[in-house]
Amino acid sequence: MLKTEELNSNWLNRFFIVFIFTKAFSSERAFSQTYISNGNFELETNCPQFWSQKQNDFQVQDWYSPNAGTPDFYNSCSKTCNHQNNWLDQNVKSSSASYIGIITQQENTDFSEYVQTKLISNLVTGTSYKISLKVYWPEKSSFTPPEISVLLTESSFNSKKEGHILSNKHIKANYNFDTLPQRKWVTVEYHFEATGNENYLTIGSFTKSKTFKRIQKGNFNYNYLFIDDVTLMASDAILASETIVVKSEYIPKHPNVISSFEYLDEVTSSHIEGHCNCWNCKILNGEVDKDVSKLEDLTDFELRKGQRIDLNKVVFNFENGTLIPTSNDELNRLLFVLEEQPKAELRFVIYTYESNQEGKKIAKESALTIYHYLKEKGLKNSFSYTHATKENLSYTDGMLRDRNIEMYVVNNN
Repeated sequence: MLKTEELNSNWLNRFFIVFIFTKAFSSERAFSQTYISNGNFELETNCPQFWSQKQNDFQVQDWYSPNAGTPDFYNSCSKTCNHQNNWLDQNVKSSSASYIGIITQQENTDFSEYVQTKLISNLVTGTSYKISLKVYWPEKSSFTPPEISVLLTESSFNSKKEGHILSNKHIKANYNFDTLPQRKWVTVEYHFEATGNENYLTIGSFTKSKTFKRIQKGNFNYNYLFIDDVTLMASDAILASETIVVKSEYIPKHPNVISSFEYLDEVTSSHIEGHCNCWNCKILNGEVDKDVSKLEDLTDFELRKGQRIDLNKVVFNFENGTLIPTSNDELNRLLFVLEEQPKAELRFVIYTYESNQEGKKIAKESALTIYHYLKEKGLKNSFSYTHATKENLSYTDGMLRDRNIEMYVVNNN
């Protein structure tokens, strides 16, 4: 039987060994951690029976289409969309049992497809990262593919339009797509430094190609690529285990940089007595109560001077400025739009019922709630708001409202 001292010594040695092993294992995980869930597209919700014809056909876990495009899913379980033999390539040389495919751009139409996923955790300010993915140019694509890029955003964005998504914040690949071989998997890398709290990754083409290079082979009038093995990792050179943050409290990237937020009364300086020329006055008279765009229908997310945007999916509790959680999707769309257009001057218009005696108070609380939400994200836009009344408020989702929200683009130079 071992003496007490020997038992304690053995126990300490074992503890030390386990500690070292655990620390090394944790460090190894830190160096190899990917921020992408299901990056090899092996996890599906259903086996694809055909190419996607509507958004719900794309049955890949943790991935979705951010616009009305219809990415395709290829899996060994399918006959039509098989990973080795499918409608776009009859003999794919793939060791992977599944991958996805997108139309990057289509000839003579404003159509592109994208895939988006939420990261496992937010990215860390100032940290260098690398995104790696594999692409494959199938045989029946009639045009050479343009460069596909990646876009990292703090919030998700969605549009019901099938249109092209333009962004000047996309990250280009360390690869010349003009040299991309056909019918061969190629690894493409993207290197960048995080501004902080990026939480969504979108893959696709974010610049419009001026010329389409047609090839002799191919049956379809679009560029098309297969995509597989998507990873996002911190660069090994500066990575330490303690830099991996599973969940961190949001810290604004900027100080209070919004230049103004004010209430504009029923008339403005351009108002002339007897002539309704000022914009607020026209709202009160119902002269501009038409031609309102929906945020989700903006094809390129480009705001133009004089444009009016319906934000009626931003819904509040009755008689106060507390947002209903379902408003988050609409506010996230708005965040994405405004991050791309920091010079846009915006005015919120809060409509309440004519009979509501608390209308002005409700309008102010609503405007301030939206303003503070956007301000905390560091947006640089100039904001103001005004209150107007309607006899009947609009709603299309069956949810009753005591106010409607619109956004007017005062300027966007």
